[in-house]
Amino acid sequence: MTEQYHGDRLYPKSYIVSVLKNAPKELRSYIPKLQDIPCENDKGQRTFCTRIPETIYVYLTGRY
Repeated sequence: MTEQYHGDRLYPKSYIVSVLKNAPKELRSYIPKLQDIPCENDKGQRTFCTRIPETIYVYLTGRY
């Protein structure tokens, strides 16, 4: 299975922020730059999502 970065994919903002709080300083600087995009989760609850740069995607996949 090969995963590739998709710049238009939405990620739960709360998850991204929680992961980045323990990330290296240069990645934590992205937190205030993340957009709030209204969306619904799989349970139908309204929440916020965001798009992430490729640098954060690489960190999330463990290749940073």
